[in-house]
Amino acid sequence: MIYAFLVTFLVLFTVFNYVCFFKDRHAGEIAGKIFLGFFLSPAGYYVFSRLLNKLVCRLISLAGNIHSGLEADVVRTICIFCICLLPLPLFNLLYSRLIGQQRGLSLFIYVSFMMIEFISLMISPVVLIRFGSEIMLFLLWFLLFRKDIIFLAGHAWKINYHFFCSAGLILLAVTIGMEIVSPYIMKAVDRKFETVFSVWLSSTGILIFLLFLLLTKSNFVNIHQAVTIQTNALKEAEISRDMLSAQESVIVSFVEILESKSGETGNHVKRVSEYSRILAADLGFAEHEVENIRVASMMHDIGKLMISNEILEKKGKLTPEEQGIMRQHVLYGEMMLKNASGEIMRYARLIASQHHEYWNGSGYPRRLSGGQINLVSRIVAIADVFDALVSRRSYKDSWNPEDAKSEIIRRRGIQFAPECVDSFVRSYGRILTVMNEYPDIS
Repeated sequence: MIYAFLVTFLVLFTVFNYVCFFKDRHAGEIAGKIFLGFFLSPAGYYVFSRLLNKLVCRLISLAGNIHSGLEADVVRTICIFCICLLPLPLFNLLYSRLIGQQRGLSLFIYVSFMMIEFISLMISPVVLIRFGSEIMLFLLWFLLFRKDIIFLAGHAWKINYHFFCSAGLILLAVTIGMEIVSPYIMKAVDRKFETVFSVWLSSTGILIFLLFLLLTKSNFVNIHQAVTIQTNALKEAEISRDMLSAQESVIVSFVEILESKSGETGNHVKRVSEYSRILAADLGFAEHEVENIRVASMMHDIGKLMISNEILEKKGKLTPEEQGIMRQHVLYGEMMLKNASGEIMRYARLIASQHHEYWNGSGYPRRLSGGQINLVSRIVAIADVFDALVSRRSYKDSWNPEDAKSEIIRRRGIQFAPECVDSFVRSYGRILTVMNEYPDIS
């Protein structure tokens, strides 16, 4: 009858695999996987462990080194316990590959089926009761976890199974130990207590199984919530990236208009944005803030759209009156961006209005100093001046990068914030890489 019991168990395992893992495959693949599943099922594991157990016990008997009955029972019990658990990693590995899932999920399935199997054997020697308990325990487990398993199978790469796998293995070991030791205890107790002991053993096995289900269900609920939160966060991040890309496209269009108007045909804006990104990252801004600063810095001179072409395109130095008009571009930029919403536009507004302020308060337009100047604006100020120095303009030749670096350091604490100059020095190699990557277009 044990084989009929195992056949029932095998049918339940096959139905479970089909519903959860194989039903969307084509017929030929399903047949092949189900055939392999026969050998890798807990029923196959049970048969394998029993055969291995008989072999080991036979070898122990042939060895003839154990004389006392108690010693033989102890050795035999230890061997049976080890044999029941030792093949588990191999079977679990092969089964996880069969269903195409992480070993943690396959281990949970294996532990569950094995606990159902051992508890069913412990409940009663009556065959019909064993069959009934086996089916009832399976249906309880299947209804409780079917949706969870299907969900987890689709998100296996996000899940850490260590906790409930460890708990399941401990409870499985306890269950197997109870099933193996129970015959020896039955021998030792008085016959009139056998029924009491049998009821206690069955009740304990069922309680252990229910404890396993509750622990695992609780953990699955936490995992489900964590995966949902992570998935939503990824979706939000993707939406944010799309919005950032769309905003960047609009900003780049404005910048191209500005470059066309001012006669600049180089990559000044691109370089300034990349320098700002490098400095912001070095100064500890979060990744999404670094990207926002990179995009916002492209609009540092957006106010120049309001400056006349005669001044923007003038060859040579500007007169004091023209310089005054040119300086108005920071106020124009602030005005153009004052009604724009979102973090990028908030950064852009600060940068447009403050990137010509000096650390010592001698800049323009409001003569802000020190901490009154937003850190983002302090960053872009260095990026803008360095690129202006190393770039050729109609009114000046380009500087050597080392000379420009020395000038930035010389102006530390005067024009530029000390911490931003220190960041510039630390990041100088990466800044040079960007400078060479985006040369001016002749």
